[in-house]
Amino acid sequence: MGKINHNGIIANLKELEDNCYQCGNKFNVVIRDRKRGWGMFCSKSCSAKFNQKPKSKKEIREYRLKRLFNTEI
Repeated sequence: MGKINHNGIIANLKELEDNCYQCGNKFNVVIRDRKRGWGMFCSKSCSAKFNQKPKSKKEIREYRLKRLFNTEI
């Protein structure tokens, strides 16, 4: 279904279902945002939790690769 933008116009935004990197919940993300590297978390709180926890070099590398190529490692 289309989303209503700030001008009141319905826009057809293609979405895909993805899992949150922090909690694993399924949520819909707009494809163009995903290509920008956004849309990796279901909420701002999950994003903050993920970015605050200490990570190993391996976790950081996997996160960056997944973000760049939108693939599972």
